[in-house]
Amino acid sequence: MTETIRIRLRRAGIATAALALALALTAGQSLAQERPATPRPADLAAELSLSPEQTPVFISIMDSHFAETKALLARHGVDPSKGRPSFQVMRILRAEMMQNQRELETELSAVLTTAQMQKLKAIAPRGRRQ
Repeated sequence: MTETIRIRLRRAGIATAALALALALTAGQSLAQERPATPRPADLAAELSLSPEQTPVFISIMDSHFAETKALLARHGVDPSKGRPSFQVMRILRAEMMQNQRELETELSAVLTTAQMQKLKAIAPRGRRQ
């Protein structure tokens, strides 16, 4: 192989690596920007077309759930503003978070109709509420 071909191959390899790095960084940024904002309980109540009697109870339950979730994260030293916690921390939190979710669904099922529960699950899938 001649020296010119080696130089061209080396430059092509560097250019390919730089392009791959740029794409990875761009993809990571766009994923972070595309994450939807957490819907407010009042907005969810409006989307679910809750009755005037359901709305304050629903908002109270959701606010309580958000507070419990934040307290749970704080007990384990997790700050959501600093990004996703480590795998080990998430593994420890998993059981408590699932219990918290089951309690929320139980409380909401006493207030919402079956159709409203299904619509809520479609609007705010698990793991995106916090």
